Amino acid sequence: MLGKAASEANQILDKVDNFKYFALLGTFVMMLDSALIYIHNTSLLTMSWNDIDSKITIGETLAFTCFFSLYITFIITTIRISISSIVYVLPIKVRAFFNSDTSSTQSRRDCIHIWRLESLAVRTNNSTAYDVVKTRRQDIDSHFQLERYCLAFLVASIVNWLTSSEETKSLFSVMSFVSDMNETSPIETTKILFGSLLYIGIFKIGVLDGCGVIYDNSDRDYVYLPKDHELS
Repeated sequence: MLGKAASEANQILDKVDNFKYFALLGTFVMMLDSALIYIHNTSLLTMSWNDIDSKITIGETLAFTCFFSLYITFIITTIRISISSIVYVLPIKVRAFFNSDTSSTQSRRDCIHIWRLESLAVRTNNSTAYDVVKTRRQDIDSHFQLERYCLAFLVASIVNWLTSSEETKSLFSVMSFVSDMNETSPIETTKILFGSLLYIGIFKIGVLDGCGVIYDNSDRDYVYLPKDHELS
């Protein structure tokens, strides 16, 4: 029993330094706080065990779980496709503002696309090459999840801000509250600084990168394979 608990704790700790799990957990907390305010007019920050026993029902828990799954899988995907479609019809000059003219063609001279490498690996029955393709695909899927979770976190923050009211402050409103912009305390200054950096990074990953505003010029889809070592 103790060994199983330690194993689960290690699995959780292994995910602590992965930003995508923070984005997913933060999205869940923001949406839960918004739902509590909308349904019970109670913020997550003020909830007690008595409130949970007296207000929260099993039906509401199941309904929120289903909604959150729908939000991550369908709603965010729809928002992402919609933003990408808008970006696609923007004038080239507008899109060029976010993208440089530098090309990575020269650096890919000795690289091969993973889809071609997979085809070659299957054709030549090369298990090593196939393992490389599998690992690279996992990295691509992980990056795609990060972009999706960052967009979900951004939308959840907006929803959480909109559900806030004078009598019931949302989690986002409490975190972003500043008593006096002209005379901020060191703690409030630090909060503004880190909060701004956090949301700038999330906006860059979730919207600019994830919705195609910035072209993906990385070598994520390529594997280094010099021509004198190319598979046959």
